[in-house]
Amino acid sequence: MVQRKYDSFAIGVLSDGSISAHVDLSINVWADIRNVSEIDFAIQIPCKEEISGLFIFVPFKIDKNDVVDLSPAFRDNEFNQVLFNRDCETTCCGGRTIVVDDCGNSLLVLPFALNEGLTVDYLKGGSLFSLHYDSSALLDEISSLYFRIRMPFVLLDDLLSGPADMKEVITGPIIPFRTMNSIAVNQVRGLPSSVVRRLVDSKTDVGETHIAVIASRQWEVNSFLTPYRVRPLENVTWEKYQPRLKCGNPILRSKGRDMFVYQWLISDSSTSLQLEFSRKRITVLTLFFYLAILFLINLLSEVLIRLVFMNVEKVVL
Repeated sequence: MVQRKYDSFAIGVLSDGSISAHVDLSINVWADIRNVSEIDFAIQIPCKEEISGLFIFVPFKIDKNDVVDLSPAFRDNEFNQVLFNRDCETTCCGGRTIVVDDCGNSLLVLPFALNEGLTVDYLKGGSLFSLHYDSSALLDEISSLYFRIRMPFVLLDDLLSGPADMKEVITGPIIPFRTMNSIAVNQVRGLPSSVVRRLVDSKTDVGETHIAVIASRQWEVNSFLTPYRVRPLENVTWEKYQPRLKCGNPILRSKGRDMFVYQWLISDSSTSLQLEFSRKRITVLTLFFYLAILFLINLLSEVLIRLVFMNVEKVVL
């Protein structure tokens, strides 16, 4: 994987700077080892007149057509109950989707699209997406605004483990493979100075960040933080929500691939999570290597046996 100069995403609001904006994030990583993985961002911001939009910095070049708006998926109330993990009621009226949970909190799901005030600026080291909307035209009874998008992430290479792990080859043809990746949001050290200034001016306060990594059961996902939950993915419910980017692969449609979801909750103004994907498998090369070792052991044993018998015969004679 090519080392990037900047490795942090940035998410903030567009406002007049008179108030601090509390933002909650939800991040889904659809990990597809040896292929381009995909990442979802769900952004929940308060519905206030002082806030007129939001911006997202992506630490790599990305085409604007590769950003997929996921707001149409929220028209299904059953899907919303699975996604938010609570009872809710969904109302679709006039092209708008409003989700009200059992606590009375109301979310207005808005599109994140080019024809809805979205602009793209290509900066040194990444891409900056800015979405402007008219806050005065929003409904007064709405508590928060909700956006959800999907984009290509990174290529997770299938890397061979270091020499310390190769000792397992001696006992069998199974060897470990590992690849590393990280998810960082609003990490100042991993952002261009121009984006850092935007974050400071926006007074964005990130509250809770829910991170979910969806990976094949063949891979074990580890981090320095212990996930609070690991569960199988509900393929039937999530089928309409699966990655469908032009450059991506339909992960859930691959037959025989059971997916597991690893979930973390981070309560910090800046998010950073290091991930390690590991698995143990048999390869053709290691299988032949192991067979060669067995063949050599068998050959040496026959030579030793013949030498022993020759020495015994000489002693007898």
